[in-house]
Order: sequence, then C-alpha cells, then structure tokens
Amino acid sequence: MSQYNSNNQKTFTSGETFSRGVRVKISSGAVVKAGLTDRNWIGVATHAVNTSGDPVNVHLRGFPCQVVASEALSAGALIHTAASGKVGDTATATGYEAGVALTAATADGDLIEAILTGGDTANS
Repeated sequence: MSQYNSNNQKTFTSGETFSRGVRVKISSGAVVKAGLTDRNWIGVATHAVNTSGDPVNVHLRGFPCQVVASEALSAGALIHTAASGKVGDTATATGYEAGVALTAATADGDLIEAILTGGDTANS
C-alpha cells in the first residue's frame, strides 16, 4: 500500500534493494527496479534501499488521480482506455494506453489510484 505526499511523492514498500535515482515499478504489491522495456514504471526512488521490505519514497512520473476501473486489475498494471470513461488492463485495438495503476481493483466500477501518462497512438 502507498501513502500520499503532497509533493508528488508516495511512500511504498520496497521489494528489493536498489540505488537512489533508479526507475521503479510495482510488482506483487512492492516497488522494484524497472527493466529496460518496462512501460509500467511509476517514478524514481528518492533514496537507496538497503533492505527489502523497507519503505521507499518515489518521485512519481505524473500526478496520481482516481479513475474508475472497468475490470479487476493489479497495482502496477498498465491501464488502457475502456468504454464509458473507465480504464482497464485489457488492451483493445481501438483503445489507448492511459497510464499505470497504483492500487488494485477487484471488480468493474472500483475506484483506483493511477498515474495517467496518456498515449496518442491506438493499441495494436
């Protein structure tokens, strides 16, 4: 679970050790280093983490907001535009990448927290 800070940072639980300034993503409910091709990175660690499970502040790559999910999805999932103004983790040929989920949804209609990164190209 994350904690909101007003300076566009959130505190998460770390899932591994890493250096200050690395890009991070959410995996299995914890923050871990993002890989070369990970599009679901959420921001940059503001300090080094020496022990997995320690709290880590992350400077988010966009401002978090609440959006309505169209389906169950995991924290850290890439989200895409869905019908009725919602977002989901299922990409459709006519939808667009919308951002990254910071919290999970268990069903259609759940309100989740996400970073909206937008996308101007339809999924293929």
